[in-house]
Amino acid sequence: MRRREFVTATAVLVLGTSARAQSNARMPKRIAIVDPIWKPEEVTINGTPGFKAYLTELKRLGYVERENLIVERYLALGRPERQAEIARAAVASHPDLIFATGGGSIALQLKPLTTNIPIIAITPDPVATKIVMVSPSAAAAPAENERAVMSGHSI
Repeated sequence: MRRREFVTATAVLVLGTSARAQSNARMPKRIAIVDPIWKPEEVTINGTPGFKAYLTELKRLGYVERENLIVERYLALGRPERQAEIARAAVASHPDLIFATGGGSIALQLKPLTTNIPIIAITPDPVATKIVMVSPSAAAAPAENERAVMSGHSI
């Protein structure tokens, strides 16, 4: 399974099945995309290849932005001093899912702010960045909101 498919599948598991997505048209799901670098126009279905693939796959699975999916974008625009601010704003909006891109820095800002909102983080090494803790007790019962995808590796 390729990384993109894995990330999308994880989001769909959190949001529900496509049949449920279509039946819940009146109750849209909300994703908060949190990124330290990209500009708003790059974090769309017509934006960068990664975001285009992610949002296109969600659409194929029945989640259509502005119909039954609300995508909120929290962007630091390349300004590291804004990362804590956008992390707090994303969590305060109470989305169904937080999709943290741009390495582990944003995910590390998000992790202590919530224990009940699932966080999908794209990072080179979620264990080394301490986004995901590895210990006997963590392996037996990982935190409910921890999800991570290693980039640059085959999944």
